Amino acid sequence: MGTPSSIVDLLQDPPPATLLALLDAGATPPSPEDVLSRLEQLGVQAAEIDDDDAPAFRMIAELGVGPDAVPLSIFLEPAGDPLLSLGVSWRGVLGEDEDAARASRWALGVSQLMAHDPLRAFHALLRVLYAIVPEPTLVVDADSLIPRPGGWLAEVALGETPPSPTHLFSIHQVSEPGGELSWLHTHGLARCGAIELDILDAPSGDAGLLAQMVNAAAGLLIERGVPEAGEPFVVGQDLVLAWLPWDRAISEHTPQGLGGPSDRDSVHAGARGVLFAVEDDGELSSVEQYLPILRENPLLYVSVMETERMALLASERLPRFLSLFRTLGEDPEWMFLVKLGYEVDDPAEDGEREHLWFHVHELSGSEVDATLLNQPYRLERLSEGQRAKHSLALLSDWAILCDKGRFDADSVGELERALARDLALH
Repeated sequence: MGTPSSIVDLLQDPPPATLLALLDAGATPPSPEDVLSRLEQLGVQAAEIDDDDAPAFRMIAELGVGPDAVPLSIFLEPAGDPLLSLGVSWRGVLGEDEDAARASRWALGVSQLMAHDPLRAFHALLRVLYAIVPEPTLVVDADSLIPRPGGWLAEVALGETPPSPTHLFSIHQVSEPGGELSWLHTHGLARCGAIELDILDAPSGDAGLLAQMVNAAAGLLIERGVPEAGEPFVVGQDLVLAWLPWDRAISEHTPQGLGGPSDRDSVHAGARGVLFAVEDDGELSSVEQYLPILRENPLLYVSVMETERMALLASERLPRFLSLFRTLGEDPEWMFLVKLGYEVDDPAEDGEREHLWFHVHELSGSEVDATLLNQPYRLERLSEGQRAKHSLALLSDWAILCDKGRFDADSVGELERALARDLALH
């Protein structure tokens, strides 16, 4: 079964990524000359500038020189209605940040194609935006429709490690008011040269569990490419998926809830595939059957490249984890976790590791005293519930759980900002 030619064509012509930095309401917008001056150290050169509507402008520029130069579009435009009409969800944005964003008069945008190496290209685009607007009121990802606090831009742009692939897309949950079934769908994957992903008739109360599986599927598709329609691909232990083009999917598996033809505008059509579970006989069925597995915290597969990125970022931001543990580690309402990668028994290749979560009790120097939280699949020498000391040289990730949510190396800045606000209020 082959991928439909219409979707193939769309994958070969992905849209550019666009990021917007909202300027403070009282800020003077930069001129094209200001922008080029700020970008000089990054090697950005302007090829064409249109400032007929000054102070608004648009320029075509290049990042780098020679055959490796990356074309960029940089523009300044009024913030106002065009931004607010994007359909950005303000859920999770602090009231004062939303108020400041709505009061902003100008948005500075950067745009480029990034399907070849989306994560590194996205990181480079963030660095360009930061060089121009180091202290934005808010940053809006116009493709994934995600608003982020201004401080997040500096945190990611100044880091050596790219952000998580989950920063490249968002997952929207749509249902009728009080409805028991939800339509889950992504925004942002198309610019990565992948298809957008849907799940139809997801039980609303279990949408979060299914979103974890979508995250895993999206990360694998970004890095490894999109399999053919109907071709099985594995996203975790006992979790086998396949996708069908959305129009074929809803004709063969009519949704009971939202996501049918009448709910599809141009944004929710195109290169978009509906995910299904693959039965032992190859038949496709609802992913709802995987909920019992997902409730047991299964092993979700992560590519080798992403595992290495996570480990680098966890190490880069480990001092922040240690600082928070020293302050809040004894609070029973807080749980500090580390993920450690141990070489498996009888590895099929050198360096093959299983990455396991541990509950931290004590940290000293280069060691952690912790209890293993899940049963290993390929490690006889370790077992669930076992407490021991482990080397932090094995670190591949960490996480913090508290009443504010779950935070990892990618999102620790959100936790730090929330704690700082709490301190300011008291």
